[in-house]
Parts: sequence; structure tokens; C-alpha cells
Amino acid sequence: MKKLFYMLMLSLLTLSSCKKDKLEVPALPKLTFVDAAYEVPKGASQQIRILLDKPVTSETEIALTFSGDAVKGTDYTVSADKFVVPANEKEAVILVTMSKDITEIKNIKLAMANAPAGYEFGRFFETNLKITLATTTIFSFATQTVDMIADEIAVGVMLLNQLGEIHKVTEATDIIIKVNESSTAVLGTHFRFKDNKDYASIAKKKNVGNVIIEFLKYEEGKTEIVLECGESAGYHGGTTPTVIVNLNQGMAARVVGEWVGYGFHRLDDFASGWWSDDSYKEKLPMALPTDVLNFKADGNLEVNLTGKLKNYLRNSTYKLEGSEITHIFTGSAARVMTPICNLSAVNYKFSATAEELLAKKIHLTFVSDDKHDEILIVRIEQYDATTADFGDLFYGYNEFLPMQFVRKK
Repeated sequence: MKKLFYMLMLSLLTLSSCKKDKLEVPALPKLTFVDAAYEVPKGASQQIRILLDKPVTSETEIALTFSGDAVKGTDYTVSADKFVVPANEKEAVILVTMSKDITEIKNIKLAMANAPAGYEFGRFFETNLKITLATTTIFSFATQTVDMIADEIAVGVMLLNQLGEIHKVTEATDIIIKVNESSTAVLGTHFRFKDNKDYASIAKKKNVGNVIIEFLKYEEGKTEIVLECGESAGYHGGTTPTVIVNLNQGMAARVVGEWVGYGFHRLDDFASGWWSDDSYKEKLPMALPTDVLNFKADGNLEVNLTGKLKNYLRNSTYKLEGSEITHIFTGSAARVMTPICNLSAVNYKFSATAEELLAKKIHLTFVSDDKHDEILIVRIEQYDATTADFGDLFYGYNEFLPMQFVRKK
């Protein structure tokens, strides 16, 4: 009898131990669609996002299957047939764009073909999109990504109708802009909306506007802002429903140091705007390799110039104060937010034979090319074109002069 009792106790302990072992087996991290269903008007676009509980260790592809009565390639298009999760990330996005020619309600089913090794499906392994005939206005950002090259930047938005045509608002309109949770930069810590205006303003009878972001603090690993249209009734995302703003160090920190001349920014484009030949280019002031600007951390600008720029720039103090939306040069279609740099003294005459020292402003901005990641544009604009040694080129008109500089090695 005792033997039977001991055997029974041993069996219970073994069973209890097995159950305990099973309970302690760690669950696999989950993979899921963010939402199970969407309603998308014809002509509009919808971002489809997946989330993983744990970042992947290497770039990971997750294949998709498409079904439903909507025909892929005819009734809708997709930015990719699979999700690609970058290494050390835990989310991915594709964009589904509905045809503007849809005449009846249709449905799309997206499903993940399989979970990557080490993961299992979570709440939603498939999602459904209903293409509707609802009337809406399409909202898109002007670009997918933008680098914050100044201490503030204007991020452009636009409105279109469902046919992809310009939609002009009948009254001045503010469209709420919100920060997507995938942003690594923190609102209020690394950046803010200028004057707390978290909306894009579109003037009456216009279809474009801007929301202005101000730089606050640079911190490694926290440099990405993802913006999207907020809860604004009557708007649906277009082909660019979000924009990524990449933070850089503040302009005051980036500009400090020695810079050597690197020519005239987009010289050929500039010259063609004046219907000019090579002889015209030779008369322009130019940032030569022997020209050196030293923006010092104490607010002093020291110049060592050998070319025509010596007829304008002088040793002076400098101060960065605000920004303006402007062209880098006249005739350029691109408008950028460029910091204002106030100089205590320049030769307003821009001449080798005449001098009038005045406090004037220049604009600074950064660009890049295939040789240099960081090119400083010094845009000269306040000078007397009637006395400048090259003033006859512009018929007495003050043309913007964008000079290029690169860091001295």
C-alpha cells in the first residue's frame, strides 16, 4: 500500500513538473497588421503597416498575397508586393493606391504569406480594404523626405481632387498635422511646431501650404520626425501621406569652422537663365579654392580671400537670426527655408575701387553632391548692382549670388 502511495505521489509531481515546464516555454514575438480593415475612396491611397514585437536582426522580407474582387494593377496598385523590415527595426509599410476610375465598390484582401523564422502571427495576419465611391479631397506632402538644413524648415503640403487635379480651397484652410508614433525625435524636446501651429495653412484659392518645424536639440539616434495628416474631416491620404524630416545639428553648430571656395552653385543653370555664354561666367564673382571663410564659435567671421569675393566680404561679426523661405538663386524652382546670417560689415559697393561698409544679411544653407556630403551655400544678395564690378551683367538688377564652400581639410 505504501508503495502504491509513493508511486501515485511521484506521478503527480512529474505531471506538475511537466505542466510547469510547458508554462515556462517563452512565447514567440508577434507579427501583426496594425488594422484589420480600411475604407479608402477611389483615387486615394492608404498606407498599410505591420508591427513586430521585437526588432529583426537583419533585413527581413515578408511576402504578401492579394485577393478579392478588385484587380491588382487595374483597380489598384501597390508600392511593393512584400514588406521589407530593415535590420534593427520592427515595422514596415507599403502604399496601396486606388484607381480614380472605379465605378463600383470593390474589396481587397492582403495577407502575409508566412511569418519569418522566430516570429508568429499576432492579432491580424490579414487586412481588408474596401474601395468606396465616397467623395473626398486628397492630401499629400510635397516630398517623401526632407533634410532639416536650417534651424527651422517649411514642410510643404498639397491638395488634389480624386482625379489627381489641383484642388483649390474656397476659404483659408488649416489642416492639422500630427507626429506619427514611429518618430524617433520627440516633440517638445528635439523639435516643435513654430508658434505652436500644428497645422498647414492654405490660403484662399490655393492648393498648397506649409507647416513650419523648429529645431530644438540634436541627439544621436533621435533624428527622425514622421509627420502625417491629422484628424481632418474630408481629407484622405494621397501618394505621399507621410513625410520624414531628418534632423541635423543646429545651423549655429554646423557652420562653425573653416570653409574653402568650391565655385558658384549650379553655374550653368544660372548662366542659362540669363541667356549667357562662357564669357559671362568669367565675369561673375566666384568662390575660389584659395578663398577661405572662418566662422568662429565666438561669433566672428574671418575671411582670407583672393578672388572677387574680397570686394564684398570683410572681417566682421556674424549672427544667425531666423530664416526665410526663398530660392537659392533667381530662376530656381526650388524654394527652401534658409537661415539669415547678419554680418556687421560688408562692402556694399561690391567693387575693387569703391567702398561703403554697411551691415547686411546673407543667407546660408547646405546641399551635397557626389563628392561632398556637406556644401555650404553662402547666398549674397544685398549689394549695389550699379557699382558692382560685374553689375552690367544684370543690367543694374540685384541678382542672388550663391557661392559654394566645403570644409577645409
